Amino acid sequence: MYDRRRLDRQRKQMRRTIDVNRPPVEKKEPPRRWPVVKKDNYFTFFIIIVIVIVLVAVGIGLRNINDDNGGDNDDDTGKRWDDLQKFKEFLYDNYTVLEKSNSDTAVLNQVTDKSDSVWIIIGVDKEFTSEEASAVRNFVNEGGNLILAAETTHANKISKTSGVEFLNHRVIETENYDLNEVFIPFQAYLAGTTYNILLNAPMGLSYDDNITSVDFEIIAESSGFTMTEGYSFLDMNDNGGSDMEDLPGPIPTIIEVDNFGEGKIIFLSDSGLFTDNLWGLGSYENEFFCKDLMKYTVSRQGSVVYDFSKHDGYLSGHKQYPR
Repeated sequence: MYDRRRLDRQRKQMRRTIDVNRPPVEKKEPPRRWPVVKKDNYFTFFIIIVIVIVLVAVGIGLRNINDDNGGDNDDDTGKRWDDLQKFKEFLYDNYTVLEKSNSDTAVLNQVTDKSDSVWIIIGVDKEFTSEEASAVRNFVNEGGNLILAAETTHANKISKTSGVEFLNHRVIETENYDLNEVFIPFQAYLAGTTYNILLNAPMGLSYDDNITSVDFEIIAESSGFTMTEGYSFLDMNDNGGSDMEDLPGPIPTIIEVDNFGEGKIIFLSDSGLFTDNLWGLGSYENEFFCKDLMKYTVSRQGSVVYDFSKHDGYLSGHKQYPR
């Protein structure tokens, strides 16, 4: 007879036997997929991509600015905004140039006519030695001219002898600046000509009250107080803001002194004026001013003592800011 219960037991027994003898089935991992960006997050994702691209571009730009510009290691800084190539080319193309690369002043003995010569010092990061200070006094006393551009008090060992002091504080304009408050336009007056120049974070200069108008001339200074065009001040506490401790403008930034022997001295509170980056900027006349300053102090037949012994890396004691 047909026994249904017996048949069911046999089927179950067979299934157990098959399950025991069957090899284990390998589990397959599901395929990997890229994260799905929801429609609501498309805009955020796009903004992130744009930010990444901008950061990469800025990084490349900064790297290029900091790359060596091919100049010599003695007086070039490797920073495009601190490069003096154009100014040096002008000097070597038009004058007899004597280089001074260290504190030794023997090179001055090669100047045959002091009254037709100029000693140029751009950027002062090191103290002047007593021998150098004495050499400057003798050079100017004998009719030589001096151009000294600096942002540090190291220059005071030279300048204070003639009644001028380099102040270790920045000149700030509240309204009269270009791009940002670091770049300040000035009107410079030299030998009856007016120049529109741009200075890079200039420091202030002061002069002794005993100096008469016959002995010195302010070539460039910051603005005074006006109700409509803002004002300038010397940031005495270096906090970047105007307060009671600060000295109100106008603040001199370029001074000519004629009370020191037979020669003249030009003090400038920003060495960046001579750099490539501040030449050829739109309506500014930095290049023309620097070239005419040379013509003002020496003839084409004269001698130029180009002194690059006083600066390291950056031309000056404060950071030069690229435009």
